[in-house]
Amino acid sequence: MTRASATKTYNLAAYMEEHTKYLEARQKVITDTGKEIHSYLKASNEVLKVSKGAPAWRAYVEYMNGILVSGIADTVVASLAHLLSQIDPSLIEAGGKSPFFDVKLDLNPLAKGDDAVFFQPPLDGPPDAPSVMGYVHQIMSDFYNVVKLIKRLDRTEGDFLKEMEENEAVRFNVHRIIDECEHNQEVCREYKKPFLKHKNLWAKEIQATLLQFLEEEGTVKPEKDGKPNEGEEGASSSDKALPSLPGFDKRITELKDIALEIKEMENSTSEGWLKIDAKPIKTALGKTATQWTDSHTAYLRDYVDSTMSDLQGFISRVQAGLAEEVEEGDSEKLIEAMTYVRDVRLASDRIDGIFEPLKGTIGLLKKFGIVTPDETVETLENIPFSWENTKKQTYNKREVLGPLQSMQQDRVRQDTDIFRTSVTEFMANFKRSEEH
Repeated sequence: MTRASATKTYNLAAYMEEHTKYLEARQKVITDTGKEIHSYLKASNEVLKVSKGAPAWRAYVEYMNGILVSGIADTVVASLAHLLSQIDPSLIEAGGKSPFFDVKLDLNPLAKGDDAVFFQPPLDGPPDAPSVMGYVHQIMSDFYNVVKLIKRLDRTEGDFLKEMEENEAVRFNVHRIIDECEHNQEVCREYKKPFLKHKNLWAKEIQATLLQFLEEEGTVKPEKDGKPNEGEEGASSSDKALPSLPGFDKRITELKDIALEIKEMENSTSEGWLKIDAKPIKTALGKTATQWTDSHTAYLRDYVDSTMSDLQGFISRVQAGLAEEVEEGDSEKLIEAMTYVRDVRLASDRIDGIFEPLKGTIGLLKKFGIVTPDETVETLENIPFSWENTKKQTYNKREVLGPLQSMQQDRVRQDTDIFRTSVTEFMANFKRSEEH
């Protein structure tokens, strides 16, 4: 194997492409050298004119084959030792080397569990999938393949694989390499833990968790049989009660602190022979943390906007409805006007207490850097006066409607008496007809 610079950290896939090209050149040299050795052995036999079956010649071939085995073993050991020098932390530090390969730490929020935080490429995995350990095994396999490039001298079939597997130096280096890789995997998995601490950011559904928070804070207004509470229709089409501003303040502050903690995490680190690029997971977690914060501030913005819109609409409807003249005897107009009076009476306490929480909500949004439009702020300043005028208009209208309501009651009573009399006469006539 080769490494052009001890201070360069390689992308694994890119390095393997470079390794393959270098390997092809080296394998050609080894193959050609093996052919030369066989050629020299053949030439020696021809010069000496010795039978290939002669004991002396067979002993010589065994001797030369032993040298060849030793040379191949030295080649494999040298390659394995060089690989070990690139991944052994003590040798890396002693040689002033940079990490050999880089990996990225990223987030897959769809995974929900701890496996949502993953390395790319993976540290380990199935043989048919790219992984750090898979690449290491491939490199070691490439070293072993040298045994297939040179034909044996002592027989026409077979290779030197058995000798390499039994070689102590080869076995020692393979064991060391695997041991260092497994240890490095454990260290890298430990590096994931601070990110896993924020598991709730991707494991929980934002809107479902927000709804649970609102219920715990008593913010969501309960409904009866899926319908708004009686008497509040027209006053507000929103299903949101007054937000718990201290609760929102605490929750948003916590989310902001989490986002800041993620931002201050290191962008990369070196764990032995691997350099871990943490920017992908930091970006993903930061984005997710922002989505959580935005969901809470958006609720507050929507609360202000919807409450203001509903209140303006309610005031406009009431003022327009009460401005309608009610003529004597127009029961439909009278009922409509009395309905507006009733709605104002029922909504009065709630609306009287809504203006300060609205101002507090705008102030809380400002604390977290969200500016409410000037038009909304100005409307909030003026709408209490409109509401007071509406209540006065309602009071005055009730005074006007009082006599009309009494007259309507008298008329209903008279109609009831007339109906009762007609029913009595009908029953009497029916009985007389039955007697005859």
